[in-house]
Amino acid sequence: MSTEARKDARCGGWVCQKYIERPLLIDGRKFDIRAFCLLVTDRKGRIQAHAHRSCSYVRTSSTKYSLKPQDLAKKGVHLVNDGVQNKEESYGKFEEGNKLALADFGKRVDAPANWLEETLIPRMEAIMRYTIDAAHARLNPKKRQACFELLGFDFMLDADLRVDLIEINSNPCLETWSCPLLENLIPKLVDDVLRVGLDQILPPPSKAKLTKRQTEAVEALEAAGHDFTKIFGPSEEHVHFAEAPAEPASEPTAEPSAGTAAGGGWVKRVDPDTGVAFFAKE
Repeated sequence: MSTEARKDARCGGWVCQKYIERPLLIDGRKFDIRAFCLLVTDRKGRIQAHAHRSCSYVRTSSTKYSLKPQDLAKKGVHLVNDGVQNKEESYGKFEEGNKLALADFGKRVDAPANWLEETLIPRMEAIMRYTIDAAHARLNPKKRQACFELLGFDFMLDADLRVDLIEINSNPCLETWSCPLLENLIPKLVDDVLRVGLDQILPPPSKAKLTKRQTEAVEALEAAGHDFTKIFGPSEEHVHFAEAPAEPASEPTAEPSAGTAAGGGWVKRVDPDTGVAFFAKE
């Protein structure tokens, strides 16, 4: 054990995370999914969490996945964030900016019909909810009122289609330079953050006090709505892993190909320790 590691242990200990050796792949390359969760506090300082339904996207590697000893230290093989991938010679070779919309991702891995909407997205939202439930008492210890924060949740799928949370970012990247996909998604996300984070706290004045033009603008904003859905709040606190609902049934139907596609012979199982549902080969 290194001196630095010993010092870290004395300061606060470690968090150990098992490496996913058999990830689901896209054409033999790793990927993860960036999803967004907005935390908002009400007038009593209580936390509400909202998951965004339309701005999640896939980040891909541009290098073939490998567990060969000589490839273990190659960041471009194993890490898919832009800070690593944009330094690779093959960056953008397969997907523009190494990004995919969720719908395109579903086609690339030959996912079953409605699998994204009925299985993957609800599973990610459930994990977000359990995570916030586990930590909400410490997220706003001073009970600050009327504030908000956007979190970036990163997920991976293994070869059995089990969804794993990799990490949570308190300052997720909102840059749009890498590809047209983000040029469309990020402005929508930021607009929705302000609608949920600010508009509920600082609503517009009564329409009786507005001019006709102002009224039309407010009505247009109300009609546009937003794509956040509430997943945690004061009325839903203390939902524990053991009480996790069964994952929506949408089992894969096609035979897997080179570790990239969902396959037949899959069964849904539940981890007895966490209550989290996942698919496994029968």
